[in-house]
Amino acid sequence: MISRPSKAIWCAFTAFAAALFLTVPAPAQENDSGPTRVVVVISSTEALVADLEHMVVELAGQQDKWDESVYPNIDIFLYGVDRERPIRFDQLIDGEGARRYQMLIPYSDLDEFIQDNLDPIGIIVDQTDNDETLYELEDVYEGWMRVDNEYAAFAEKDFISDLPKELDELLSKHDALLELGYDIGIQLDNTETSVDDRRDGFANFRENVLAGVKKRPDETKEEYALRYANSENSVETLEQLYVESSDITVGIIIDAEKSEGRGDFRLTPVADSELAKFVATLAEEPSAFAGFQPADNAVFSRRTTRFSAAG
Repeated sequence: MISRPSKAIWCAFTAFAAALFLTVPAPAQENDSGPTRVVVVISSTEALVADLEHMVVELAGQQDKWDESVYPNIDIFLYGVDRERPIRFDQLIDGEGARRYQMLIPYSDLDEFIQDNLDPIGIIVDQTDNDETLYELEDVYEGWMRVDNEYAAFAEKDFISDLPKELDELLSKHDALLELGYDIGIQLDNTETSVDDRRDGFANFRENVLAGVKKRPDETKEEYALRYANSENSVETLEQLYVESSDITVGIIIDAEKSEGRGDFRLTPVADSELAKFVATLAEEPSAFAGFQPADNAVFSRRTTRFSAAG
């Protein structure tokens, strides 16, 4: 365990957590059995709703907004959903860097889930003739739904192979995140791809990001050059984190009683990589802000006290 990471590492952690949802073009090896999977799990919708209610009602004092707007807009999507079990919103990346999403939703009543949740938003559900656990989805969403272990797993139209006959192995992929106590957990497992694969796959992301850094009408050439250099440096940091890690885990733990949230960032750097060498130096770098205390009435404060890396 390595304490007191630098500001650069915290910024990179924040950027990486966001990038897991938005980018991460990770090509799979030719002999890989499937796409690279970014597991994104919420411990339960009941816990999430409770945390949101605490923030809106207890912290912000907006009981009316919660009752009239926030909660009704959440509740309408939870008909037939088991609110006590984990729910998943994974991202899958194939060998050419294309990505797609997969939801795994626990249901308490399958008929209610189909009739009062999917049907009202325009998803037509038809059970297939030869498989009672497989449903074809049409209209606003074209794809497939597999039901097993009281979970509904979804796949896009051309990717029925994302739905195994039994969901046990697929569902077990979030167990380690929940064992760490995360309310929201994200894990990227790079063990099935090589460093060279990941570096090649990252090239498209780098090109797209930097191509979007355009000069603004109100900035000088020097200001633009500085902003471009900062963006380039951020992408390079993100690339090193992604390419030279074999496993990355991001977790959020919310403590309503203490009105605080804690973030956890864990990575396993590739042995002998530059990232592994850098992580090893963090134990020797003292925090310049260790003596600072937040104000008693602070609306928001952040303190990074732990950076975990297994190698």
